[in-house]
Amino acid sequence: MVLLYLVGTTAAPSTTTWVPEDTHGWWWSTIKFAGAANLATTPSNPKAAREWSKLSSFATGNGAMLGGAPGSGVTFNNHLIYPGNDYTVGTTYPTIRIFDGSSDRLMATIPPTSTGAIPKAIMSMIIVGGNTIYVSTLDSGTSAADYAGRVFAFDPNSQNLTPVATGFSSGEVPYALAWHMGRLWVGTNKGNGTAGKVYFFRPGIDTAWTTDHLMSTETTGGVVSFYSYLGKLYVGSDNAAGAFAKVLVRDSAGAYTTSLTATGGTARVNNGFLSMMLLGTNLYVGYWNPDTTAVSKVYKFDGTNWTTAYTGAATTLRPYIGMLVTDNYLLTIGGGSALSASLIGTSDGATWDNLTPFLTGATSTETALPIFGMVGS
Repeated sequence: MVLLYLVGTTAAPSTTTWVPEDTHGWWWSTIKFAGAANLATTPSNPKAAREWSKLSSFATGNGAMLGGAPGSGVTFNNHLIYPGNDYTVGTTYPTIRIFDGSSDRLMATIPPTSTGAIPKAIMSMIIVGGNTIYVSTLDSGTSAADYAGRVFAFDPNSQNLTPVATGFSSGEVPYALAWHMGRLWVGTNKGNGTAGKVYFFRPGIDTAWTTDHLMSTETTGGVVSFYSYLGKLYVGSDNAAGAFAKVLVRDSAGAYTTSLTATGGTARVNNGFLSMMLLGTNLYVGYWNPDTTAVSKVYKFDGTNWTTAYTGAATTLRPYIGMLVTDNYLLTIGGGSALSASLIGTSDGATWDNLTPFLTGATSTETALPIFGMVGS
């Protein structure tokens, strides 16, 4: 089954006059949300996942949909591994939890920084080779002048958590993660649309991060998404006010060029390409511009040409913060800390299903987080 985390205040589905309140909800579906979704309820439910409030020092205003890329949870051996919400920022340590479909337990906590500071939140996760999970964190800071974070390698079998090289500082948050060319890639973001950087690390070879690219070269902002596609690395950015975000492409020789520049409305701060996913042979990229009349799109790329595959409207006019493919069906998740959830899906990129109504209550009061995965066979 597919699990998607929503947070807010709504009512769980009920056929009785008594309707329990749902404030921290995992919604699940065995049919790709096409016609039905269910609220996971006690005792067979995961614990609450890391909520937007844990990122309040980073993701605010027009950046309040910046929750980590490609997301903050992974599927491991039909289990969901995700960041818990069971800690207090600045007092206790962020948690990593695991859910097997019927029970949930604590796996690890993020350790203090080299100065003894308590980290604030887990930012993003990816799984590589089926048995190594890379985890990035927001450790400290309140602005682009002093944000800091780290990346860890997490072994879900031994539950060992090991730092990858040194951390990031001077306002850089390790926001987006990818695996490409046998290397771990990190894209940094400053939360305000200004330029970030692209780094890589070769596990077992390197001892430090290599700076591969300065996003300022293309006059664009921080990194908000990655995808390894047809032997090249595609890098989605956000941008500052007055400048549209771009998708950059890195070729095998290490040269970066602009592959796509967004359009639609007046470019606002943190307009950006927030998510990427492959369906069939095409790359899909979610775009958001928080203009007075907002713009949300899904772009489609066949390796040569970019086209607009979907344009959000009404309940689907949302930042597309996450994408997941299940049974050759692309689910695209919309949400932000002040925006109700949306969900759309497609099997071919041409016909799109609006699945938002099946997230009972979400159309008015619940928002989605980029925390999702699959459990079961």
